[in-house]
Amino acid sequence: MNLIDAWIVEIISVSCGEIVPYWLVEAKVTAYGRESITTILKKSEEEAKAVKVGDVVQI
Repeated sequence: MNLIDAWIVEIISVSCGEIVPYWLVEAKVTAYGRESITTILKKSEEEAKAVKVGDVVQI
């Protein structure tokens, strides 16, 4: 599976996972002119709240 770089354009929600022990950041991202919604996993609340618009993530 190949990964591509995507840029965060909007943070939709930040929440603690109910089943998994991770913080879930739901964000709208754009890559190659297409927008999609993805979930980013972070180990702590501080890491999750540090995610901001303009950050690059791999999807």
